[in-house]
Amino acid sequence: MIRQWFASVFILLTCAVPAWAADGPGAPSRGLVLPALYVSFAGLNAYDAASTIDAVKHGAVEANPLLSGMAARPAALWAVKGGVTAVSILASERLWRRGQKRQAVVLMAITNGIMAAVAANNASVRAGLK
Repeated sequence: MIRQWFASVFILLTCAVPAWAADGPGAPSRGLVLPALYVSFAGLNAYDAASTIDAVKHGAVEANPLLSGMAARPAALWAVKGGVTAVSILASERLWRRGQKRQAVVLMAITNGIMAAVAANNASVRAGLK
């Protein structure tokens, strides 16, 4: 499970890096906050997918009705999680490039907060399983 989690984080991060690395030399700097939020969001999504797959294997049920059909199919769940990560980062990048820097950071802060709550719930559910 640990190897799968690290591999997933690596894949998600390699997909996220081009979002801010593709800017030209004259592009405004994002500082440290926005890229850190991108990385943490990718990591939280990777943890969510890995912990969901593990919990379902041990008898848990996916609580999210939109993902309940995919929880037992790891490839589908990873694809959705990767897509959600990419879309969220691209939306934030679009806001940034339009000069809406505060909104870009707020968007990523909110999505990170939501995913942190989901990750905490997954850890709690998994701890209760035998």
